[in-house]
Amino acid sequence: MGMKSDSLYVHPLSWRSRTFRAACALVLLTLAVRIAWGFYAARKLREVLDQTRSCGESVELADLQPPTIPNAENAIAEYLRASAALTTAGAPSPKSSSLQYKEYPPYPPAWYKLAEQSEISNQAAFAIARQARGLSLARTQVNISQTGWIRYVVFSPAVSRELANTLTDDAIFQHLQGHDVQALERLLDTGHVAWAVRQDGFLINSVVAKGIDALNAITCLIIAPDLNLKAGSPERATANELIKFYLDDDDCWRCWDRTIRNERVLARLNLENAGGNMWLNKPAADLEFARLSLLSDVFLSALHKPSNLESPAHLATPIWKDYSAEQDSMQSFHSIVQIVIYSRWDACMHRQCLAIGDRRAAAISLAAQMYHADTDRWPESLKALVPMYLPAVPVDPFYPSKPMAYLVARAPSLDGAERPMVAFDAYPLDEGPPPEPTYSFYSGQSGGFTHADVRQYRDLSRFSPPPSADAGDGNGDQPDAEGNHTEQKHETDEPEKQ
Repeated sequence: MGMKSDSLYVHPLSWRSRTFRAACALVLLTLAVRIAWGFYAARKLREVLDQTRSCGESVELADLQPPTIPNAENAIAEYLRASAALTTAGAPSPKSSSLQYKEYPPYPPAWYKLAEQSEISNQAAFAIARQARGLSLARTQVNISQTGWIRYVVFSPAVSRELANTLTDDAIFQHLQGHDVQALERLLDTGHVAWAVRQDGFLINSVVAKGIDALNAITCLIIAPDLNLKAGSPERATANELIKFYLDDDDCWRCWDRTIRNERVLARLNLENAGGNMWLNKPAADLEFARLSLLSDVFLSALHKPSNLESPAHLATPIWKDYSAEQDSMQSFHSIVQIVIYSRWDACMHRQCLAIGDRRAAAISLAAQMYHADTDRWPESLKALVPMYLPAVPVDPFYPSKPMAYLVARAPSLDGAERPMVAFDAYPLDEGPPPEPTYSFYSGQSGGFTHADVRQYRDLSRFSPPPSADAGDGNGDQPDAEGNHTEQKHETDEPEKQ
């Protein structure tokens, strides 16, 4: 029996071993699945890349290499010089300091001291920024490589925010000194900084440019109530130029469109760097990129809708709230990479609409000040500003089917003066206007909690709230769907007929 038992022994690594044959079969099956999976993923990736190429878009990192622009013609190069001049001067403006103060006048003495010192010390930077405003080309001039693209996308924004802070602080300072033309020119200078930063077409550039756009518009809203905008004055001519700039936001949407397309290329690079170049992982990375490319298409379709069939490349009105069908298609996106990218782009598109809303509010404020200077009263509706002060009633960037809202409430101040305001529906919840003068984004306070999802109001005038600013409701009248209003002092008047 012992001899027979020894003759039946099979070595575990022998081909006669069932376990060994099963393991080999499993390996061969896995290899076959991997090869088939790889062919399928490669075909999907090729389809996505071919479709992207057919649209004339970039698919490789090298395609994102910026064109060569001589420094003398490149606004970014000039703004780098202006930022270097700020560093040399070493005189920070109030926004670049640690000083705490309200965003609107009157400011504390320390603010005036910092603003005056900045004005005196940064003349060289101001002159360079004014010169750069005349340039129509802007790109950061570096070589893009797979190891160096991070340096590329953070290069120009890193030096632009301080320049924008200094320019907008000086705009307020010039206004308080009675130099309104110079103040408005500073705002035009700041707007061009945002334009230049945005041209690189990467996410960090777009985020910084949106911040500068919002800062510029908020500064305009702050100084507009006290501007001298009488008919025929040089201040009025410059204000009209600024209104035109604020309302012309096509470049903002065009660059955001390019940002999404460029970030699609970087997403592929990120997936490859995260292990997508390994043979076993490559099909997963390829399929992930194919899905992310579809996600990019969702955001691109949400960004604009066709409005000119003869010119399909024309960027039309953004439809932030009008893409439920595209949102439904996102239910299939479930990976953590997709969730992170969706959340990031969703937040950035929301900030984009906020910045556009502030730009349009600033344009309305300037136009309303002109109307008030001519008639000594506030307009009954935004339609009263068209066409003499505005080419058309600006639409809500979040709901392009509706115009910006407008109302005249009663200010929660001792004299109960009129309080004209504009609003846009950044969020569905409407808590009414805050009791203090409001010129920038604010969070809601309902239910004992601070939250961001509230309708955004912007004041067109300035008033001094009483010490207990929260004593009154400060809500005033609520605008109707068409952005018109019925003033409280005329409660029996009929609303304007459409």
